[in-house]
Amino acid sequence: MILSTSLALSAPLLLSAPQYGQDYVIGQHKEYSSDVITARETANFPIGFATLGMTSSGWLQQTDLIIIRTDDHHNVLWERRIGGSDDEYPGNIIQTHDGGFLVSCFSFSTPAPDQRAALVKFDEAGHLLWERSYRADDFFNWETRALVEQLPNGNLLLLTSLGGEYSDTIAGGQHLLDPNGIPITMWRQEENWNLPVRLLYRDVAELDGKVVACGEVIRTMTPAGFATRNSFVALLSDTCGCGLWFYEYPVDPTGPDWANSVEFAENRDLLVAGAKGSEFEAHDGYIMRLKEDGTVVWSQVYPRLPLNGLLEEVDPATDPTAGPLIAIGTWFGDPDLGDHTPVLPSMMLTDSSGAPLLNQSYDAPQRGLGVKLVRHYSSAGYSVDGVFGVATAFPSIKLPPPMTPDHQYWLRADPSLKTGCEETAYEEASHQMDTERVPIIIEEETLDGFSTLSWDPVTPNVEISELCDDPPVYPALCFGDGSGTLCPCSNTGGAGRGCANSVGAGAVLSGAGTASVASDSLVLSIDHGTSSQPVLFFQGMNFINSGNGNPFGDGLRCCGGGVRRLEVQFMDASGAASTTGALSVSGAVSAGTTYCNQGWYRDPPGAGGSPCSTYFNLTNAVSVTWTP
Repeated sequence: MILSTSLALSAPLLLSAPQYGQDYVIGQHKEYSSDVITARETANFPIGFATLGMTSSGWLQQTDLIIIRTDDHHNVLWERRIGGSDDEYPGNIIQTHDGGFLVSCFSFSTPAPDQRAALVKFDEAGHLLWERSYRADDFFNWETRALVEQLPNGNLLLLTSLGGEYSDTIAGGQHLLDPNGIPITMWRQEENWNLPVRLLYRDVAELDGKVVACGEVIRTMTPAGFATRNSFVALLSDTCGCGLWFYEYPVDPTGPDWANSVEFAENRDLLVAGAKGSEFEAHDGYIMRLKEDGTVVWSQVYPRLPLNGLLEEVDPATDPTAGPLIAIGTWFGDPDLGDHTPVLPSMMLTDSSGAPLLNQSYDAPQRGLGVKLVRHYSSAGYSVDGVFGVATAFPSIKLPPPMTPDHQYWLRADPSLKTGCEETAYEEASHQMDTERVPIIIEEETLDGFSTLSWDPVTPNVEISELCDDPPVYPALCFGDGSGTLCPCSNTGGAGRGCANSVGAGAVLSGAGTASVASDSLVLSIDHGTSSQPVLFFQGMNFINSGNGNPFGDGLRCCGGGVRRLEVQFMDASGAASTTGALSVSGAVSAGTTYCNQGWYRDPPGAGGSPCSTYFNLTNAVSVTWTP
């Protein structure tokens, strides 16, 4: 839920409860991550995220698509599993102009004898609207690597890799569709020579009607007698279906490389990330920054870190023209004594030129592959700043039965890429490389054909398992220790406490349990107060004096604005007391809102007499952000 303007302005920065961690998606048999997007707020659903993956069940382990919609706190709102009688393999997911979700895949359970590209459309609530499969023509009935984007006019552009004109050739396919998936025009496009070439799409991005795609071009035979495999980037037309330009980028002249991710930068440059090395042992990654015409601005190689996803860290609240980069991939760590190399999901923060600033690998699974990520900002309506990344985790001894060996693996990190779980910061020196663009000459041929499908979506048995269920931290502030506002009569308290009282260096307020409206277990506790005296636990909407408080009695008043009494308790002989009731009820709290909490207690002459002779004092304050 979006914070109210008044509360957002009055609360100190960084007081939201940290909503970070690592999760497994535990499904019907196996779960694999494919894509993640930010989800816009719609009439009935809040801002949040949508993930796409692949799930399997049964002894044949047939694979289907799985779509999960969450809110901005990563709570699951709905999930759907869909597929036919055979296997489906996910491409990407987008949110369409009407607030619904469109999923691409290539499928073996279509009317064709071979696989076809397919699209499945859901509304904002996960109800199936339509589903279609697409064929190149009656002879070349084979398509794979499906990816989709929506154009500003509502039409759809579906990219596939399909059977080519020559034996063993895979061509690029471009399907221009109306908003309901009905074909307008389709084309096959392949390199202009008579040797086998494979053009395989891996990612697509759209901005203001411009569509770019990236992937790999594989030549199984060249005039020189050897095979090549290199990255390519293409700018595609949104009207004629023509490739405006296709460029090959040999990142590594001595070996294969391929592009996995392409995004538009804030200044409309293109950001491309990928991997280099053999297909199953890609131990290095790279990032290229390109101009809109495909010329190379810079390129960097990252040892032992093949990359799958990339974005520019540009905060819409500040609207800079360029910013640092965040990438997700797989880190090949240092071998242990048993010569076992850890293979772990990893995220990297770089400066605007691609130089690494921070690397974090995530240790919860025994093996894991980082797939895609999105950035979110509290100024855009999210509960906290951070990064949401998806990965796939492979067998791990840390999972007890009946948890299955392969999972979608969610990484919820703060701006420093920390999740609060097991993780390792590491340093890897990158190096610049010289990459030249090489034109690919493309021939095009008009195609036609599509079919409707009859898949039925189901709600799968999905469970989100928190891997590091650490106790929440409720930030303390407004201390009487001299670090902020001075205490009323120079009665400075101890570090992290309220102002000094008659029995010592001041009282301390702390929070424990879960501040959830649905499952409230939050307890506020006072320590080092006055023996056998009453304490009023209260909350306010505002953090007075920017969270530093103002003098009040013998202490500092930290919380104000819409003040609510929560509970009155009597402290024991040591000056300690705790709340016992449901604070979400007594405080009438709203999920997603941050409140200031404090303790107000008596310090009368019979208890020793207060330092400033007002006979009451206050604790420090505690910030609590309530979740749904």
